[in-house]
Amino acid sequence: MLLSALENETTPLLFEPSAESHGLGLGGKKTRLPKLQIATLLLPYFAETIIAVFAYPFLAQLIGNLDVVQGNKGRVGYFMGVLDSVGHLTTAFAVLLWGRFSDGHGRKPVLLACCAGLAVAITSFGCSKTFLALVLCKFLEGLFKANKPTVKTAFAELSDGDEPKMAQMFALMPVVYAASATVGPFIGGTLSQPYERFPDVFANQFWREYPYLLPCLAAACCCCMAFVATMVVFKETVPSLHASQNSGFQAHVATDRSSLLSDASHNSELHSRTQTTSLFHRPLVIVLSNYAIFVFLEVSFTATFALFLSSPIPLGGLGFSPRAIGAVLGSAGIFHGLFQAFFFAHIHQRWEPRNVYAVSIAAYIPIYLCMPIMNAIARSAGRITPLVWILLALVEMACTFAYTAFSCMYIFITLASPSSNTLGRTHAAAQTVFSLSGAIGPACVTSLVAVSVRYNLLGGSLAYVFMAALGFVAVGMTSLLPIDERRRGG
Repeated sequence: MLLSALENETTPLLFEPSAESHGLGLGGKKTRLPKLQIATLLLPYFAETIIAVFAYPFLAQLIGNLDVVQGNKGRVGYFMGVLDSVGHLTTAFAVLLWGRFSDGHGRKPVLLACCAGLAVAITSFGCSKTFLALVLCKFLEGLFKANKPTVKTAFAELSDGDEPKMAQMFALMPVVYAASATVGPFIGGTLSQPYERFPDVFANQFWREYPYLLPCLAAACCCCMAFVATMVVFKETVPSLHASQNSGFQAHVATDRSSLLSDASHNSELHSRTQTTSLFHRPLVIVLSNYAIFVFLEVSFTATFALFLSSPIPLGGLGFSPRAIGAVLGSAGIFHGLFQAFFFAHIHQRWEPRNVYAVSIAAYIPIYLCMPIMNAIARSAGRITPLVWILLALVEMACTFAYTAFSCMYIFITLASPSSNTLGRTHAAAQTVFSLSGAIGPACVTSLVAVSVRYNLLGGSLAYVFMAALGFVAVGMTSLLPIDERRRGG
């Protein structure tokens, strides 16, 4: 298995390889996938990602119109960072509880509760007229953002520890992320302020009073569709719950067997408790440390890039409208999705995953450095020149490969779990790391961007240079990740 260094630890492997997986090499025949289950699981993942990205095209405009800004557009970045951080910080604590709950009660109840909660939270967001109301909605949204780790855990359970199958399934997640990154900004950019864009249909005063409710309702509909699909189609993947549903009589008979089996069961339970207490063993700590710095780079870029595109050129941005931002982010999402769909599984099979991950992380270095360069060109010319568009396209191409790191990291996290009994908590811990980095990153980096521009630090580029330097640190940290010795002929 990948991460052979994990086999040297005192804790057992996550899964015992099945007979089916024993016959698979790196270039072996692809195993059959439970397509209907996978498709159903991807719907809650799609819906949660839509919720995460759809507001970016209009968020700066929404905050800029609030009294809290006091007419100073330069303060928008601070409040955008605060909103992002509130949601991530709430998720950091809530997701651990969801992970423990899903290990004991199943993945399905968590998916259903989170889809319903997100629909309510995002509808309330569209009805909010004050910054405090937006913060409360983000808090509620953060409480129910547990679909992603739950889906990853269910994927790992469906794979039965078969790495080729795992790679195929995890490769679909960036595809869905890219699809939602296409649809989400399109929803936010096209449906906001509908009374201006579709006056014949939305002429009612209601839509002037709540100009951002329509895209929020559209995003909430995605959650409702995911709720229905999960309720009707999805079958529980937790092994113990699945077994109890299908072999209740056998379980009853087993309790009356010899004391030897009873002692074995007691020892197994004790061993499971020991594994739970040792969840954060060295391999998982190394993986989560790499994940933390990767997520910091990614979520900071997501928030900073939206601010960069929307800010006026004199304030360090490109001055795009919400509709233009939606078009840029949406078209980039299509490209990201096509790349992940057609190339990741082949890349994973051909090259050592740690090297793929390192190259993906390195992509953030030119991504961050290109932003101040684009602004300098636009500021010098007084407009968006063809060279700016070329650099913007190069940034999106680099982002495409950077997103490959997600697929690699999902596999690293899964295989670093002490056992299958702690799989839900392992992915919940990873999501907590994601959320904490997400809480710190956007607030700090968008604020640093605002300070850099306000005080002309490094020509207004200090924040971007700092993040590029952090990219070098992230690349260096990948050397701590284990190597698949099998691919090296070891």
